[in-house]
Amino acid sequence: MSNQSFRGLKWAPSYEGEVAILFGMLLPYMEEKIVIDEYTDVFPDCKANIDGKDVEIEFEVKSSNFVAQRHDCSKCHIIVCWENDLRNCPIEVIALKDRAEKVKKERGIVLIQNPMEKEPPRQWDERTFFEYLNRRVGERVRSLIEELYKFCKNVKKYPIRFGSGKFATFGVLSEGGKRGRVFLLVDSKGMLTIDFQTVPEDIASICRENVKAVREDASWRAWVYLEANESTVNLVKELLEVAIESKKWHLEA
Repeated sequence: MSNQSFRGLKWAPSYEGEVAILFGMLLPYMEEKIVIDEYTDVFPDCKANIDGKDVEIEFEVKSSNFVAQRHDCSKCHIIVCWENDLRNCPIEVIALKDRAEKVKKERGIVLIQNPMEKEPPRQWDERTFFEYLNRRVGERVRSLIEELYKFCKNVKKYPIRFGSGKFATFGVLSEGGKRGRVFLLVDSKGMLTIDFQTVPEDIASICRENVKAVREDASWRAWVYLEANESTVNLVKELLEVAIESKKWHLEA
């Protein structure tokens, strides 16, 4: 098949969004009758009806990511992933790698041009994060994020981990909450993400109330996204103070 006639994914999925795209491309060839009701973009990612049964779906690149992220199995029925790398998964798995190969073999329809990922995930660090950030946002936002980073790193010694992948991120980690993961995620688009699930519920309630001043729906969301500005950066600093002073949030070593 020539490049000009090909329609589909150029590379194997390496991000959840690409898994969702491939899932949509495969729907006409699925043995199951699948009707998408809603893509929510929060856990679980998708509401659908499969063979007459309403289900909740979570998209993952690998099924093991579901377990690594400590998702609640009672709130999700199916993992739709590129590759199933779990021997004993707690819930049903639809592996799109197998489905795409079956469609290719039985129908001669190629949905993925190259079976490999486009590139291995990139590991960011302090230097590369801020270099990339400088190309994506204005001077004022960069200055605010740099200020927040220095606050976390130098003033309170919050544990910081830089992310990997196409988008530059760093996170402030917690342990001892429901998930023991990133409480605050800062990305190179100038967005701040607060995950209330990583701290005890009473502390999360206080944080939600504080965030309501800039995000009205904070009282019920599992996490919120905020644009970095003077108000939100100062707010995040206050939330970190609340969390650490509670003595219920034990920082990772």
